Amino acid sequence: QLRLQCCLLRRGILPGQLLSVKINLHNPERTKIKRIEATFIQHRETAVDRRQETIFFVNLPDLSEFNELYLERNFDLLVPNIYLTPTYKFTTTSHGTPHYITVHYELKLKVKSYGIFTNIEVRVPVIVGTDRSLQNDDRSRSKITVSRDRDVNKN
Repeated sequence: QLRLQCCLLRRGILPGQLLSVKINLHNPERTKIKRIEATFIQHRETAVDRRQETIFFVNLPDLSEFNELYLERNFDLLVPNIYLTPTYKFTTTSHGTPHYITVHYELKLKVKSYGIFTNIEVRVPVIVGTDRSLQNDDRSRSKITVSRDRDVNKN
C-alpha cells in the first residue's frame, strides 16, 4: 500500500514566500515513482460561478524513477510574488437571496507511478494572507498534515 503524507511547515503564506512542505512517502511494494507533481491552485466561488486558476505547477526535484521504501524530505516551493487575493469568505443576504464570495487555496500533490491504480493525489488547504507582521506570530508555525493511502495490489 503506497502512502503519501504531506505536512505544511507553516499554515499561512504571503506572495513571494516559500511554501515549505514535508513529504513522507511509504512505498512498501517499491513501486517505481515517475514523479511527484505539485500544483498551487486558487479557487474562487460565488453564488453563480465557480473558477479555479493554477498559480504554479512544478515537478518536485530528484524524484524521477524513485523506488525506495521510504522518502522523507522537505521541499520549498516559491509562491510567485504577484498579487494574490487573500483567503476569505463573505456571505450576505439581499431580498431573501443569499450572496457569497469565497477565495481559498490548495496545494495539490500528485504521485505519478508505473502500474495500474498506483497514482495518489493529496490536496492540502493553504491560507494566503496579506500582512507580513503575522510572520512572527507563534500560531503561524502550526502544522497541517494530510495523508492518502493507495493499495497498489488492486487491479
